[in-house]
Amino acid sequence: MKTHFRQCTAFTLVELLTVIAIIGTLAAILIPTVGMVRQKARHAKCTTHMRGFLNAVPLYAIENGGRLPVSTYRDPDNPDNATNVVEVRVILAPYMFSIPPDVASWKVFNMTKDKMCAVDSWIYGFNSYVSKLPLSQISEPSRLAYIIDEKSRWINATTLSSSTGEADLRKAVPKPHNKKINVGFLDGHVEAWLVSQMTWAQFTRSTPSYTNGHETQHFATAEYDR
Repeated sequence: MKTHFRQCTAFTLVELLTVIAIIGTLAAILIPTVGMVRQKARHAKCTTHMRGFLNAVPLYAIENGGRLPVSTYRDPDNPDNATNVVEVRVILAPYMFSIPPDVASWKVFNMTKDKMCAVDSWIYGFNSYVSKLPLSQISEPSRLAYIIDEKSRWINATTLSSSTGEADLRKAVPKPHNKKINVGFLDGHVEAWLVSQMTWAQFTRSTPSYTNGHETQHFATAEYDR
């Protein structure tokens, strides 16, 4: 009786190397693509959160004599209160979310990533130059930045160009959105900007701090677009 042996097949070394090369090529294509998709998702999420705060501003103004919220480090109407650190996000929160009935509980709850910048360690800074101004005084709301991605809660000369460490927007790297930050304007729209493109006028227009020179005065150079 004849015995038939089943022929065994196996990958040759060349075939194995070819498969490995194909897998490596696919990984090189897919990994950056996945990273870009995640980055775009974080950017979209951050944009949505920022618009939520911007939409809350006119609602607050309607109930507060047409004025913008206090957005300086201390409330100028109560400057001697050393513990009276203003939280603009807390002021605007009731116009955005269902929150605990008292501010103390809200501060404990605070703002998590589902309400703030979606990139770790980045939060939102609010424009101190427009603090408590009448909303009607802002003649070009589409050109006035009210909220930005930052590592400080306020936008002023210190946090834009003269603070220490990452509290200075220029030195906070990497920037959260592909070398850019999100900027929310008072008309409600949000754009991504390189910090080197921004001028002081975007924060001071229609305010007592504005000068004509601010239109061309940048607070950062391209070296900070990282």
